[in-house]
Amino acid sequence: MQNTRDGELRGFTFSKNDMIVTPAGMRSCWTWFATSDLIVVTLEPDRVRQFAET
Repeated sequence: MQNTRDGELRGFTFSKNDMIVTPAGMRSCWTWFATSDLIVVTLEPDRVRQFAET
């Protein structure tokens, strides 16, 4: 797959249990070239901060 993040194009090959973290506010676009089983999780930065503080 390919990812464009902050205007930079990157190629990836994922393996089982891999994780990618994209910082809040950063534009990111993904292109898949094959079928894939994955989960995309989006977290609200203020909620993460609140959780960390408690």
